[in-house]
This record gives sequence, C-alpha cells and structure tokens, in this order.
Amino acid sequence: MVDMNAILVARRVGEIRLSLVRECSGDISRAMSKFGLTPDASLLVEQDREQAIEILAALLWKDQAYGHECMPEAAARSLAVQIISAYGDASSRYFSNRDASTTTAQSWSAMTESTFDSGIVVASEGGKYFCVWFEDED
Repeated sequence: MVDMNAILVARRVGEIRLSLVRECSGDISRAMSKFGLTPDASLLVEQDREQAIEILAALLWKDQAYGHECMPEAAARSLAVQIISAYGDASSRYFSNRDASTTTAQSWSAMTESTFDSGIVVASEGGKYFCVWFEDED
C-alpha cells in the first residue's frame, strides 16, 4: 500500500481528501457521499486505468488554480502509478469529474464547494471504493 502521508507531503497546496470505504450496495453515489463529494454519479466520467493515472499525475504535478508545479512531473507520474496500483486491480473501474485529454482544470464538473476540484474514484469488487480528491482555491 502507498503511505497516505506521502501523498500529503508530496502535494502541499490545497486540500486533499483520501478515503477508503466499503459501500456494499454498489451505489457509487452513496460512496461519493461518504467521501464528502456531491452524490451524483452522472457528474463522473469512467476512465480506463491509464487515463486514471494521467489525471492523477496531472493533479499531483500542478495545482488546479494557477498551474504551479507541486512536484516534478516524473515524481507525480510515479506516485500516481503507485496509488492506482495499490488501490485498483484487474476488476476495478476508475472515475473522475474531468476529461483525461486535458491537464488543465478547464473541463470538469464541480463536486465540492471549492473553486477547483478533481480527483479519482476507484471502484473495486466487494463494494470497495478509494477516493483521492484535490481541492484548490483561486
């Protein structure tokens, strides 16, 4: 498993939500509510594993408000791979509120009260959900 503190130390700006919950109903909206996100699954876009890594790497690399580098790009990608590998498996599904084709905060659906927010929700068998969510202010 990835040391959760490593994520907090690596990205020192904004707010970060890190949660692992079990929601046996299989209802991702209920899991989102447990994460403190808007409980509306229609705001999420399913991603493949590589897209989830790219989104997470971009969020670790730069803040969403100003695009300032939080850590070197290679370190961000390495940490993103570690996180997705630790909390996802062959049966997992990956979701985000942003488009994987952009590394900017130009295309997303707000899930919190923050000016900018985005992240990854990993849904695995047995009702296991992992969330890493970043919030930045303008």
